[in-house]
Parts: sequence; C-alpha cells; structure tokens
Amino acid sequence: MNFIKSKIYIFAVIFLAVISLSLYLKTVNNDFINLDDLSLIYDGKQRPYKLDFKSVKRYFSEGKLQLYHPLVNISFGIDAAISGGKATPYVFHATNVVLHVWNVLLVLLLFYLITKSMKTAFFVTLLFALFPTNVEDVAWVSARKDLLSSFFYMLGFIFYVLYARNGKYKIAPYCFSLLFTAAAMYSKPMVVTLPFMFILYDYAFKNEIKIKDKAAFFVLIGLFVLITIFARDFSLEELLMKNATGSLKAVFLQYSFYIVKFFLPLNLSYVYPSGVEAFPFYKTAAFFVYPLTVFALIWSFIKKRKAVFFGIMFFSISILPVLNIIRFGLGIPADRYTYIPYLGLFFCAVITVTKIIKITNSKLIEKSMYFAIFILFLVMAVYTNNRVLLWGDIETLSEYSVRKYTQINPIPQSMFVGELIRKGKYEEAQQYSLAFLEKDPLDADAYFNLAIINMHKGDYKEALRNINDAIRFNKQYEKTEILYFFRSKVYALGGNLTLAIENLDYLYAMKRDPGIFLIKAGIYEYYNMYAYAIQELQKFLSVYPTHRFAYNEKQRLEREFKEYVKYGYVKNKPATIKFFN
Repeated sequence: MNFIKSKIYIFAVIFLAVISLSLYLKTVNNDFINLDDLSLIYDGKQRPYKLDFKSVKRYFSEGKLQLYHPLVNISFGIDAAISGGKATPYVFHATNVVLHVWNVLLVLLLFYLITKSMKTAFFVTLLFALFPTNVEDVAWVSARKDLLSSFFYMLGFIFYVLYARNGKYKIAPYCFSLLFTAAAMYSKPMVVTLPFMFILYDYAFKNEIKIKDKAAFFVLIGLFVLITIFARDFSLEELLMKNATGSLKAVFLQYSFYIVKFFLPLNLSYVYPSGVEAFPFYKTAAFFVYPLTVFALIWSFIKKRKAVFFGIMFFSISILPVLNIIRFGLGIPADRYTYIPYLGLFFCAVITVTKIIKITNSKLIEKSMYFAIFILFLVMAVYTNNRVLLWGDIETLSEYSVRKYTQINPIPQSMFVGELIRKGKYEEAQQYSLAFLEKDPLDADAYFNLAIINMHKGDYKEALRNINDAIRFNKQYEKTEILYFFRSKVYALGGNLTLAIENLDYLYAMKRDPGIFLIKAGIYEYYNMYAYAIQELQKFLSVYPTHRFAYNEKQRLEREFKEYVKYGYVKNKPATIKFFN
C-alpha cells in the first residue's frame, strides 16, 4: 500500500480531516442531550459506566433500553475514566468527533482499495463528510453505536478487500476481517449485513463469488443473532406482537423515504412524525422509487455495469435491518440509520457523474459540471453546519422539528415542552401543550406536561386532573410507571398521603418493581414518617442487599429519625428529598 505515502493521498487525508473537524469540532462544547444520552451513558445505579471486570461482564450479558452494544458501553467507560470517573460532556462529544474523522479517512481508504481510483474515492468520501444526515450520528452522544460500529465495519471491509486481492489468500487479513466484523456487530446489530457486502464485492470487482470462505462470517452472524435475542430486553411474546403489526407496505414506504432523503435531504428531524405514513409525499414517491430501483438493478446487471449494481445493492442490503421486516425496536425512520448505507448511493452518484463527463467529451461541459459540483458541496457544507448548530440545545433542536412539521410529532413536542419546563418557562410551556392538545385531544404527553406545569404552579387539583388524563390516554406500557409515580407525587404534595400510597401499591401489584419501595420511602420522609420510610427501604434492600445507595439512605434516615425524636425536627436537613424529586 505504497499509495498511502503519495502526496495526493496525504493531501486528501489532510483536506478531509480538516473539513470534518471544521464542521463538527464545535459540538465538543455541547452538553448532553436529554434524549437517551443520560439513560445510555449511566449504568442502572446512575453512575457513569466503569471498566472493571464485573461491569464489562455485565455489558456483554445484558441489554439496556432494548439495545445491545457492549463495546459502546465500554467506550463510554473509557470516556468516564478520562473524565476522572465522571460523565464530562466534552470528553464524550470529542470521542464522537474523533470517531467520525477516523471513519471519513477509512471510507477514503476503502473506496480507493475497491476502485483503485483516488478521484472516485475522494469524492465519495467528501460526500460522506459533508452530507447533512450524518449530523445526528456525530452531534448526539447516544449515536456512538453508529460511529463505533462503522469504524469496525470499515476496518472489517478493508481487511477483507486486502484478503480477496491477495492471490494466495493470506490468513492474517482474513482473521483481522473476522475480528473487526465481530467488533462491529458488538457495537450495533445493524451491521450483520457486512458479510453479504463481501459477496457483493467479489461479484462486482473480482468477477467471482466464493461462498465457502464466508462460512466463518455467517457462523458469526448466527451466534450474534442468538446472543442478541437473549441479551436484549425482549420477550418472545413482545417480539411476535411487534412483527404481527408490521406490513410489506411499511417496508416499501421506509425504503422510499431513505431514497428521497438522499436526493432531497431537507426538513431533517431527529424523529419524524408518526413514521413515514404521515407523509403523503413519500407514499406517492414509493410508486416511482421501486420501479426505478428495480429497473436500475436489472439494467446494470444485464449491461454488466457492476459498479452501479454494487452501489445500489450496497445501499439496499445495508438499510435492510432498519426497514422493520423483522421488528426489534420502535420501527421509526431516522437519519442516523443512513450513515453506512448512503455510501452505496454516494458511490453511484460519483461514478454516474464521472461517466457523463467522460461521454460528453467537452471541456466546457466538464468545467460547468465541476463548478456545479463545487456549488453543491458548498451548499451542503453550509446546511450541515446549520444542522450541527441545532444540536447544541434540546430546546432549539425540538423547536425546529415542531415548527417544520405540522403533523403530530409527539417526541419532539414532549422534549421541547419538557425543556421549557426545566428552564422555568411555565407559561410558554403551557401554551404549547394546549396547542398540541388542539391537534390531538388524546395526546398523553401533552397532558403529562400540563400536570408537571400545574404542579410547579401549586395547582395540585388541576395537576391531578391532567395526570389522570395522561394515564387514561397513555398507550406506552413502559411509560405507565412514570405516570403513576408522578400521580403519587401530586397526591403527596397536595396533602393526600393515603391516596399517594394506595396509588403506588396498585402500581406494585401491576409491575412488581422494587424501585417503588424507594418512592414510598421518599413520600413517608416528606411527611416526616421516618419509621415507615425506613421500613420501605428495608423492603428494597431485602431484594437488593448490596445496593449501596439504598443502604446509605437507610443509614441517613435512621440518623435523622433519632434527631426528629429528640428535637421534633432535623438539623441541617437537605432542601431536596433524594427519593422524591
């Protein structure tokens, strides 16, 4: 690989690295986004991930938030270690930026090895570096799984190309490819399609297909799928229920959605309203996307335009896991899913433009097209930069999504109002919540936010009415616990201890979550009923006897109980109640 030492390659590396850093380095100053960040970078005890043997073993044996990516958890642990055992935002953001820059450089190397053309590899990589849909992957700490899995994905692919190009098929590149493919899968399950890319590469650039030497990779896929199913939080019943509600039509719509977003990456959002079905435009586009895609594949196959075939199939295969043919998650489209798949379409775009310039054989047309490409890249850079700025604050990011889409878009609506509440902008938050209820009178999130607003205002009667409506209209089973916890808080603050405890007892009968004992302890502490609070903590410790937080709180309450008995009050009592915030 002497080309790496060439001046052209070194210039391309420096240029692409500078472009990537200039776009994304500003994200290092961002805080965490209250959209999975705090849930994913902290372990179950609200501490940043650690790197001790016991913790690492747990990362590989269990999932979190229906996700399984142990190597991502380890990377978070490394960031926390660098931060001195804390979750320091700039360290986590800096790691994302570094990973993206490495991915940019690996894309350059991969496509140079595939095409043996520095020009093609450079323009494919420049598109990858500038494309606005990639902002979500870099600016959002929770999208680390996309960056890390892509890093190992590229390495796995690069070593496979080195293996396939060697006439003697040396074993070292093969082993490295297998190792990095496994690492990619342990960073994000979506990359299980990588071995199929090896077959695609063999067909398009080696004029041969050897299934036999992919056997180890397919065994790896089978093992990983089994491990993932057992490690994630899904039950078989839940998995079957999710897939029973799927449809081929939804798969077609999502595929068409991603194709259209490639050509028109406008009105991007970190979450789209109610899935693709909310957009009539994409329903119409689906009638054109599929015939054109199938035609392009058939044409490229018959005419032996293997590079075009490679690009379209690269996209189609790599996007397959998120089209919800088999549903594991929420089944919603997202920009971050295109981080790897769009490489196939970038490749198609570059070789198509190159072919057009070659066919016309006109200097004027060539110069005109290069000028148009320059303008396109410039516009793309500005647009991407603006997207990066939106990710600086959850209020700005969510407000953009709320204003861009007139359809009901519950997640950004709830996040936007939630951030207004956190900043104490209660009147503004209330106006938005009421406006969202005009769109959808059954919006449980809007009622929940109104309950929080009225509780902060001290109107517990109205807050109770709001939270009851939220519980009545709630369709998310996993959110039930939060709503019942909040209703108990409203009861307690409103002076009705009996209903607060009864509400939690009912929830415990329904979900059997020992964490409910902690909430009950907090309520009893609020009413200075220390003996009852200590009993609830003891119930929790009977389930989790080594839980340090609960043990320390029990000791604290026992000390405060003695003071309360002695003086009738507690000296230097904290202003906040630890269980009951």
